[in-house]
Amino acid sequence: MEYTWLVTGMTSANIASETDVIINVRWSCTGTDAEGYQGTYLSATSLRVANIDPATFVPYDQLTQALVLSWVQPIVENNVDYWLSLNEQINKQIIAQKEQVNPNIPLPWNPPTPVLAAP
Repeated sequence: MEYTWLVTGMTSANIASETDVIINVRWSCTGTDAEGYQGTYLSATSLRVANIDPATFVPYDQLTQALVLSWVQPIVENNVDYWLSLNEQINKQIIAQKEQVNPNIPLPWNPPTPVLAAP
């Protein structure tokens, strides 16, 4: 399974002497299987922001998606139960696509009538 992570939103607060400290990240994780089927999991992760170190604090206008995801992904991936649940939901979506029902399949002994173009 190949995963694509995206940040879909963030919540900030003013904490201590810093402004726009990110306290919550909304994100999506899309899993794509070897056949190209996809499933997407949407969630949010709260960040621990106590004891902000001014030496390593990154101002809001300097944040990148890669940096924010580097905060979120370890939280998600290191929580085994959460990671397994995320994968289960993605796999359910993929299986549903693979088992998709076609309610309008023509009968093999009665081919569909061709539609003629108007003159």
